[in-house]
Amino acid sequence: MRYSLGLLAFAGVFLVTFPVEAVVANGLSVASEEVKIALGEGKKQRNNEALRLNKLGLQQLNRGEYREALNNFEQALVIVREIGERQGEATTLNNIGNVYLSLGEYPKALDYYQQSLAISKQVGDKAGEGTILNNIGEVYRNLGEYPKALDYFQQALTIHKQV
Repeated sequence: MRYSLGLLAFAGVFLVTFPVEAVVANGLSVASEEVKIALGEGKKQRNNEALRLNKLGLQQLNRGEYREALNNFEQALVIVREIGERQGEATTLNNIGNVYLSLGEYPKALDYYQQSLAISKQVGDKAGEGTILNNIGEVYRNLGEYPKALDYFQQALTIHKQV
């Protein structure tokens, strides 16, 4: 079965569509290899954009341009969530936490770090988990909660020794 789709315009937004080959089996439609490849390339391009935004955000963070960095990280977060890139989501959440840590907004930093930590554990990223635990320790150190900070630093160290 071949479906031919054209150019659609709605409320000033244009959507470019293309011919789609579909195989119907048991009432389910399966896209052709070309469509799968095109979708994969689109996801790859979106992921590359998120990586670019994260890199730019890190440069801005290092220069003390916190609001600009936060803006780029938030854009990257939308993309990685859109494409389902969980590892990238954890990294971006950690980066946002780093901005809030730098701004001294510790509750916000902890919130983003906790979200990042949960995802890192889900995807099995032990190195990322260690980094985030270290960052959480930094928050508690800045808050003067030294025993709590030490606990997180020790957890981070244990993980970093493992990996």
